[in-house]
Amino acid sequence: MEQLLGTNGIVAIGIAGAVSIVALQTSLAAKRRVSATGLGNVFVVNEALGPAQRTFRSLWRLLVLAVAVTYPAFGPSYNSVLEALAVIGTPLTLVSLIVTLRVYGRSRLPDGFYLLGTTLACWLALCSDTYLRNTAHSARRIYALTAQLRYGGLPPLDRWPTWSDSLLPLATSCASVAGFAALLLAMLYLMYAYLTARSFDACLRFLLRCSVVAFMGYFAACDGFTALACHDFAYIERLLESVLSV
Repeated sequence: MEQLLGTNGIVAIGIAGAVSIVALQTSLAAKRRVSATGLGNVFVVNEALGPAQRTFRSLWRLLVLAVAVTYPAFGPSYNSVLEALAVIGTPLTLVSLIVTLRVYGRSRLPDGFYLLGTTLACWLALCSDTYLRNTAHSARRIYALTAQLRYGGLPPLDRWPTWSDSLLPLATSCASVAGFAALLLAMLYLMYAYLTARSFDACLRFLLRCSVVAFMGYFAACDGFTALACHDFAYIERLLESVLSV
């Protein structure tokens, strides 16, 4: 809650709310154009929403890429933003679902899967809060290690201690940052998935795909793969228990 009421949390809430309003207005405008033609099938709706869909997909990808690149410098701030999004993500998705159903009717009932997926992604983000503090701390070394390798070159293959002292920490930190980015991307995709009209089967596949990405992102961001490589199964057990605990 402290993160939510902080500057980063307030900014995240404001931006997410503004983006949601724009997205809903875009969806409503597309519905009016579709109604004017007398057609409302999935293909026609997606054709009307095509520009918005491409814009939002590009926006999320660029945003997540920027976060991944700059996370070593602003890790704690990004953690606060993720926590704030995790708190408001489900309510925003619920509002979007209600508005979408009122505008498009029962044909968009499968969009309820997005609410389930968003809730899961938000829960994973909240569960990762404690672990992400260590992720942000260890990510600070990425720039220094990268510069060291850039100017010093790769160590000889037969010098394993040098590899373990430089490349392994860099690899584990990069994996954690990539996991953070994947979790954030899955959450954003699910929150604004209603911009694409899908059939029941397509909605279910989208839910499963994004849920897998969210969980893998959570696992990587919390150093789960590092623990797995080190055979630290007790850590992995605690990581999984934090998700299952209520």
